[in-house]
Amino acid sequence: MDRSSAIILVVSLAIFLTRFVGIHAEDPYGGHYDESAYYCAAQRMAEGEHPYKDFLYVHPPGLVLVSALGIRAGLLLPGQRIVHALSGLILGGIVFLIAVRAPIRRPYTPALAVLFLFSSPLFFAHTRMVTTELPATILVAAAILVIMVGWRGYTPLAAMMMVGSSLFRLQGLLFVPIILLFIAVMEGEKKKAIASGVRFVLWVILFTAVCHGALQFVWPRYFENVVATHLVRPRLGLRDRYDIVKLVVSNFTFALGLLSSTLMLSRPYAQSRALGALTLLAVLLTSTVFNSLYLYYFLMVLPYVAVCAATVISDVASSYARGITALLAAVLVSAVQMPHWARIVTRPLRDAETVAELVAVIRSLPGRTILTTNPGLAILGRKRLPRDYYSTDPFAATVVGKFNELIENSLNESDFIIINYMIIEEIDRENLDRIIRSGKPLYFDTPGDRSAWEAKSGPMALSGLKE
Repeated sequence: MDRSSAIILVVSLAIFLTRFVGIHAEDPYGGHYDESAYYCAAQRMAEGEHPYKDFLYVHPPGLVLVSALGIRAGLLLPGQRIVHALSGLILGGIVFLIAVRAPIRRPYTPALAVLFLFSSPLFFAHTRMVTTELPATILVAAAILVIMVGWRGYTPLAAMMMVGSSLFRLQGLLFVPIILLFIAVMEGEKKKAIASGVRFVLWVILFTAVCHGALQFVWPRYFENVVATHLVRPRLGLRDRYDIVKLVVSNFTFALGLLSSTLMLSRPYAQSRALGALTLLAVLLTSTVFNSLYLYYFLMVLPYVAVCAATVISDVASSYARGITALLAAVLVSAVQMPHWARIVTRPLRDAETVAELVAVIRSLPGRTILTTNPGLAILGRKRLPRDYYSTDPFAATVVGKFNELIENSLNESDFIIINYMIIEEIDRENLDRIIRSGKPLYFDTPGDRSAWEAKSGPMALSGLKE
């Protein structure tokens, strides 16, 4: 390894390690709503219950199964966060190897691709939490690396990895048409491209039918949870979708990568054109296909954005001294994105401070079961959620119209109730009256939630925090 690559990799590793600052922070969502919902589901699986049968879980079982095994082994959420975050090094290694296969590269191109990956706020934020995106992204990237290496008979292995990613998150299957385009451009010769593409699709169909068919056989509500729940979500409007895409593109790594991928389409080498086409099509489909759209959906595209950016930038900079170029690139990327890292690290610490009083109250209460639409409060308060089917993911319960059923079925079992904006917005009058008549102690996420509840229910004696 030359000096320039070593400089960039050292900076990349330093940036990677800053992700662990505040990773134990006890913020109100256990890091993120999705993370807390997944972890509460894993707790129930670790206790012997089954996803889809005993509780709602809106993704394939890969993550909840791994997390449940971790819980049984004594690895609780903070430890699982660290293991999950460290697995980002695997993705960094795959990105390095993909960049090695780039036909036009300078000695420091692979290291620069890793730097662009690790320094992206998107990677920084959404791999600090135990969620479905990172393992799915790793497996899709591994499939693309297998195709680039071009091992004889690579299609079954690549298809297996693609379907493996879909066992964590169905978004992995979105990459099937993207990889077909990638194969077509990579192979070049029409007959060979068609043959490889057909074989890949057939293997994907076979593995998908076996894996997801088996899950449906074992858990008859599997497709209802994993597919139907997402299909009934309201489709995000064009304006909101545009705002999210604009926010993604405003990220330094993404902006540079999209420009670079466009330039790579004109390169004479098939692998360059294939990477450019893959990146642009992946961004386009991710932006338009799903009913909902969040920033972390683009994590699966980020590895190829990083490789394209590194390939073009290192090529342009090749006329300068490599060591100086490498150092300047590392400093520039770090400086541009440092404010984003600071916000990501400090926000959980600030959030923890704002809910510290509520968490302390929850921990001090003698009851064991908490009715809340924020599963993170159950984790932080060291309580358990009601055993209702929908209690692990109240937001999904609102999507499928089961929220008030959740409240009705959970009220008797609950020792106390946390009122927040979701309950106030979604609860019907019948359940509101049930809560009032039950006499259960009520506590509030914020003073504003207390005021909104009083406005909806009328003046009444309330237990809770002093304002």
